[in-house]
Amino acid sequence: MKQSFALFSDYFALMDNRFTRIDSRVKLIVVFAVIAAALIAKNVLFGLSVFVFCVICMLKVRVPVKIIAVRMLPALLIMLVVVIIKALFSAGEVVFEFNLGLLRLTMTREGIAEGLLIGSRVAGALSAVMLLSFVTPAYKIFSALYWLRLPPLWVEIAMSVYRNIFAFLEYTGDIISAQKTRLGYIDTKRSLSSMGTLAGAVLLRAFDQAEKTSQAMKARCYNGTMPFVKPSPLTKGQMRVMLTSIAVIVIVFVLIERPGL
Repeated sequence: MKQSFALFSDYFALMDNRFTRIDSRVKLIVVFAVIAAALIAKNVLFGLSVFVFCVICMLKVRVPVKIIAVRMLPALLIMLVVVIIKALFSAGEVVFEFNLGLLRLTMTREGIAEGLLIGSRVAGALSAVMLLSFVTPAYKIFSALYWLRLPPLWVEIAMSVYRNIFAFLEYTGDIISAQKTRLGYIDTKRSLSSMGTLAGAVLLRAFDQAEKTSQAMKARCYNGTMPFVKPSPLTKGQMRVMLTSIAVIVIVFVLIERPGL
C-alpha cells in the first residue's frame, strides 16, 4: 500500500534532501536544458549518460528500484517498439534476416543505429523528467511553469488533470474492490464484462466531475485565470547552481558529441 501511494504521489518530493532544497525554477530550467540536449544529440552516449546519472540520483534519494521500474516501464516499452520498427523498416546494410513463411523481415545496421539513437534520447529525457517529479512537488512545478510565462490556460489544465488523476484512481480502486468482492474477475468472461463496466463507470464519472468542476468555478467567480502567488526573484546562490548545472551539461554534451567518439 505504501509503495502504491508513493508511486502516484509527491511522497518522495516532500522529503528533505539536497535535491528537494533546490529552487523548483532552477530544477525545471536545468531539466529543460537536459531534454533539449538529449533531443539534438547525435551520439547515444549522451542520452545513456543522462539516464544512468538520473537513475543514480533517484537511488540516492532512496526511491525504491521497483517504483522507478514501474514508472519507466510503459515509456520504455514504447521506446522498444519504436527501435524495432526503425530497425525493420529502414534501408541499409542487412545484419539480421527472419523468414516467417510468406513474410521476410530484415534488420539493417543503419536502422538499428537510428533506433538506438531515438531510444537513448527518449531514455535521457524520460529519466530527467522522472527525477524532477521525485524531488519536486507538483504544485511547485506548476508555479515554476507559470513563472516561466507558459500560457496560464495550459498550467491550469495541467493542474486540473493532475488533481483529477488521483480522484479517478481512488474511484477506480473502489469499483475494482467491489467487483472482486462480487467475484467479478473469477473467469475470462466475467473479467471482460467487469472491465467494460469499470471503463464505462469511470468515463461517466469523468463527464459528471467536469460539469461539477465547471459549476463550482463559476460559483467562485472564475474569470478565465487562476491567481498564482508571485515568486520571489532567484537569489545569487540559486543562479550559480543553475548556471553551473547548465555549464556542466554543455561541457558533457560537447565532449560526447565531438568527432571521434
